[in-house]
Amino acid sequence: AFPLGSELKPSVALDIGELTTDDIGLEVIFINKQKDGDEFDKIIFKTELSPVAIQGNQVTFSGSIPITQSGVYEHGFRVYPKHKLLAFRGDFPLLKWI
Repeated sequence: AFPLGSELKPSVALDIGELTTDDIGLEVIFINKQKDGDEFDKIIFKTELSPVAIQGNQVTFSGSIPITQSGVYEHGFRVYPKHKLLAFRGDFPLLKWI
């Protein structure tokens, strides 16, 4: 449990191969805790994580999330393509949940 007013500081290390940090984005998404079989209704919070360290092909993304509301949540990390010619993330059918 995280007390209100504290911060969650997620960190994820990815091997991005020949890609660069300009080619991909990583975000964390929170939704309300679901019962088995329920579909989620809306995203409660999401934020993009920033690349903070690069060592060879391994990039570490990190961020800071203020805890501003109580509750029970599920979360996931979403890796998506980034490019100036992609108006929307869904324009390119490549998305990875981790």
